[in-house]
Amino acid sequence: MSEAKSGPEYASFFAVMGASAAMVFSALGAAYGTAKSGTGIAAMSVMRPELIMKSIIPVVMAGIIAIYGLVVAVLIANSLNDGISLYRSFLQLGAGLSVGLSGLAAGFAIGIVGDAGVRGTAQQPRLFVGMILILIFAEVLGLYGLIVALILSTKPELGAEYGACRLVGLRMRGGQGAARAPVIQFTNCRILRGRALLREDLWVRGGRILDPEKLFFEERRVADEQRDCGGCILAPGFIDVQINGGFGVDFSQATEDVGSGVALVARRILPHGVTSFCPTLVTSPPEVYCKVLPQIPVKSGGPHGAGVLGVHLEGPFISHEKRGAHPEAHLRSFEANAFQDLLATYGGLDNVRIVTLAPELGRSHEVIRALTALGICVSLGHSVADLGTAEEAVQSGATFITHLFNAMLPFHHRDPGIVGLLTSDRLPLGRHIFYGMIADGIHTNPAALRIAHRAHPEGLVLVTDAVPALGLGNGRHTLGQQEVEVDGLTAYVAGTNTLSGSIAPMDTCVRHFLQATGCSVESALEAASLHPAQLLGLEKHKGTLDFGADADFVVLDDSLHVRATYISGE
Repeated sequence: MSEAKSGPEYASFFAVMGASAAMVFSALGAAYGTAKSGTGIAAMSVMRPELIMKSIIPVVMAGIIAIYGLVVAVLIANSLNDGISLYRSFLQLGAGLSVGLSGLAAGFAIGIVGDAGVRGTAQQPRLFVGMILILIFAEVLGLYGLIVALILSTKPELGAEYGACRLVGLRMRGGQGAARAPVIQFTNCRILRGRALLREDLWVRGGRILDPEKLFFEERRVADEQRDCGGCILAPGFIDVQINGGFGVDFSQATEDVGSGVALVARRILPHGVTSFCPTLVTSPPEVYCKVLPQIPVKSGGPHGAGVLGVHLEGPFISHEKRGAHPEAHLRSFEANAFQDLLATYGGLDNVRIVTLAPELGRSHEVIRALTALGICVSLGHSVADLGTAEEAVQSGATFITHLFNAMLPFHHRDPGIVGLLTSDRLPLGRHIFYGMIADGIHTNPAALRIAHRAHPEGLVLVTDAVPALGLGNGRHTLGQQEVEVDGLTAYVAGTNTLSGSIAPMDTCVRHFLQATGCSVESALEAASLHPAQLLGLEKHKGTLDFGADADFVVLDDSLHVRATYISGE
């Protein structure tokens, strides 16, 4: 569809109003001028009947005003068609108002001057020439409106010469590619924006969300394509910051083609509303990190699959006691040169976004400060830290808690441990603590979900902690260096009762979280989108549907089942 040459169904309304305004207002002016002048002529004819034909001039001039309106109204009516654009329709409205209101003013002037003029001429004939001059200048007011109306009503569509000039300006502002990209308008939907569901349309161009007012008034463009969403909810795309694999792919397996496995998972999680994720590696030997990490680069999402925001390294610098499903043989502690030891273990941090560690380990605060200085998010987890140690870690730069309640000391009234960070008053001013929760119905009791959410709703980040068995059936699978047994909805370390990740996709976690906590739909959706984006410092581009953000969003029905997932508007 070419630019500005077709518009919504209601576009013709404004053109019709333009034609009506042209005819109605000019007719009102002509009627007043005729009636007022006619009254004066009738009064004058009693005294000087021989001057009747000479005095009819004001009535003729008033009648011409209506002809101006008729001409413009006919032009507008003849230009109406089913595909009229908003741009053209507003031009026609302006044309109608121009000739109509100018004619109304001219008609009033002609009527008043004509009434007084013909009466005066009957008594003093030398007034006739002066009256005619005044009437001419009054008539010109209507002529001005006619000229402007003709210019507006015959102005060509945006395109050809004008369009070329406008595109030059757009190149200076945003680049030629963005200007030429089609504008898509998603209609009949509720948008999650500003922590509320708003009945608004979503406008997308070039992978970004548009401000429709700027689009229309600054660029004079309308949508090239409209898509009816059937009353569904449009929410920012889900972001999973802890996913160990899925669909038979194990991110912690040192294969020769890790990238293809990541691509498979990226593609398979799209139907579950996930538009970005952090592939997560569990505790592994150094040679695994050195082989796997270079094969998982940061990558933008698209129709091919969800985007990769960076790797989440969960371990090996964690507690032996709270290691969970992590293999004990590969756990490590920090040596004298702690950060160099970490670099030697991982082999590099270029693609790393999050590191989970236990803050009670010696020299951990030194490592936390070094990691945060590099822009890497430090998460506290798999730990036996008390509240004081956890608070010191946050003061050093930690901002996240890995799967709250799981693999940490339980809450105690005298020392709540890491859980106490949710309501701690010893956090640095302006520091916001986030915490992950696995809302799969297995890892965390609904009461625990409610407690955490009510204590600190703005920091809750839903994660799947999905394992390679996600999307597969019951049986034995792997997670890093461990074997995992899947039975129904539960995954255990083989031969034990230790939970080993989840097999619930993100949309399932969102629905369970909503049901378990009784929170608002907005809160449940933000826990899977806005909050993880804020955790990673991406809230201006991800996790939001604000103007200028990436057009990554998910279409959901009222029960929060995914109907479609869009990345960059595709």
